[in-house]
Amino acid sequence: MNTFSSQQKLLVVLLASALSACGGGGSDSSVSTTPATPATPAVPVAVNAGSLKGSVAIGSALANAKVEVKDAKGVIVSTSTDAKGAYSLSTAALTAPFIIRVTGGTVVTTGAANTSELYSSSVSGETSANVSTLTTLLIAQMSQQLPADAFAKFTDSKALLAALNDKAKIDLAITALTQYIAKELGIDISKIGNPVTASLDPIASGNAYDALLEKLKEADPNIINKAIAVVKAGGGTVTINPATETLGQCIASLSLPADLKIVDSTEPAAAIYEWNGNKSVDWTGQQKFREGWFGGLFKTYYGKNASEAEFNGEKVLRRFDETYLNDDLTGYAVKQTYPQKFIFNWYTSLDSKYRKGWQEDTFDKDNKLTEWHKKFEQTGAQTDHIYDITATAPLKTSVSRKSLGSWYSPANVARTETFTEEVVFLGRETVPTLMGKFETCKSKNTTKLVQKDATGKVTVKETWTTSKWHVPKLGYVKNVTTDSETDESGKVVYYTDTRTYDIIAARNHGKRYGAYDVWSGRLTGTGSSATPASSACDYNNKDVTVGNHWLVDTAAKKLHYWNGTAVVDTALNYPGTTEFKDFRSETYANGGNVWSQTLIFNADKTALTGSYTRKETQKTPISCSGTHPSSINASKIF
Repeated sequence: MNTFSSQQKLLVVLLASALSACGGGGSDSSVSTTPATPATPAVPVAVNAGSLKGSVAIGSALANAKVEVKDAKGVIVSTSTDAKGAYSLSTAALTAPFIIRVTGGTVVTTGAANTSELYSSSVSGETSANVSTLTTLLIAQMSQQLPADAFAKFTDSKALLAALNDKAKIDLAITALTQYIAKELGIDISKIGNPVTASLDPIASGNAYDALLEKLKEADPNIINKAIAVVKAGGGTVTINPATETLGQCIASLSLPADLKIVDSTEPAAAIYEWNGNKSVDWTGQQKFREGWFGGLFKTYYGKNASEAEFNGEKVLRRFDETYLNDDLTGYAVKQTYPQKFIFNWYTSLDSKYRKGWQEDTFDKDNKLTEWHKKFEQTGAQTDHIYDITATAPLKTSVSRKSLGSWYSPANVARTETFTEEVVFLGRETVPTLMGKFETCKSKNTTKLVQKDATGKVTVKETWTTSKWHVPKLGYVKNVTTDSETDESGKVVYYTDTRTYDIIAARNHGKRYGAYDVWSGRLTGTGSSATPASSACDYNNKDVTVGNHWLVDTAAKKLHYWNGTAVVDTALNYPGTTEFKDFRSETYANGGNVWSQTLIFNADKTALTGSYTRKETQKTPISCSGTHPSSINASKIF
């Protein structure tokens, strides 16, 4: 049984009022992707104004896109948008009202091919009709079917034809859509009025409508497929052919788990993931690899943490995500201490329309910058919108850019990178996570990169894959990556790694999802009794640091952790002090380890201190045992 909130009930009442007033309902509430045969208009229609013009935009103008205008008798005329996304055509031979479809073209700000379909409408006497993300959702709101089906069935759609001939019904639909977007995304669209006739200029700076489209796309990159959710919220049903289903349609059709903990939140949007990986590395090229585990946390802000900055001598907007590396057991960088933090920055123009470049910065345990890597001056189309891919139609792009690294030699001489990527939609899959079991939509991205120095010599070849399991509202709940770097021949391997990211908690659109508080910090060695430094039994860990994190179920007041054989949840005092003696143990052929810890959460839950000890037993090459005691210093980061 579906349970509606008071806002959802109001949305349904508004929609029902619009439909019942025009004899709506019936077949219009059940949609299919199979177009119906055009029929005689079900309601009287009016004479049109003779011409139509408008702008086409999705947060960027669409150039050279096909614009089709279909009238109440099923007659279609078409034209194309210009370089600024504008169109105009004669409608003298048509009978109002009209439904409009836009396909193809190029996204002006990225140069990528547009793969979205946009829809709009025009009523009797109007000479202007924009086509945008919002007008597409408005068609779904008015027709209670997918916009593609509304276009195909336009001449037989009693509800939609009647609504387009009644300003009061159009106003009701705009009100219902405004309330829905405010509830779902926390964005007010009321100030622009009717999105079909409002002033839209996707090229000029400062246009309120265009800025709103960009804001909607930032809030939900899959906004175009919100049409599915709009129909479902209004009581309609959606039927999609699995053979032609897009990734975006798949995501929009899903619901979050019924048992997922959701509470209101005023904190900034973000999601946090636990990641674990294994890597093999030898930068010398001698193929004498060091292998081992590495892992930590990853925190994304969904691109909603923009601030003004300077990049490559230009004022830009900066957004960033964070990766925390707790430890690296390969021992390749033997003098390095952990945790480390990686900040991945990306920069756009101040209006967020144009990408300017990237920069990755590495910080040590004392938050000192140790390495940086910049990429800029890109050419070629970007993978800007993956939500329109299908199982049989992957998205393919090719990009060139310049790259600078703090370790490059000679210094300050940029290298050239070219890479190709392909993104495919792999269908639906159920996956378990730290937040519960999710129905998801899976995609896979395969990227190949070739880097050359200033002389044209290939310095690195790299291939990486990223598989993501997407859901609505939260982005993705699982991500598995693989990475491999080789020399110019492709035969000498420098580096390989595999990582798995699992979502822990998230905040978005004014809600907090998941039960865990996430604490992250440092373990600092306090042991000083030791055998000689070269001995296999050296237990001196004085001032040696590694990272660690703790997951606390706030409702149940339990600590979530791996005990060596399984994941368990154990009661703790939160806030307060709890001792976990021998909470984890692992046995190997050559010995084993047993861990204990005492956790002290202060009264206002802003600091975590205590002790953390690993007791080791070793059989060969000599028999010995000892402890590695450490102090805890951590804070809550989510």
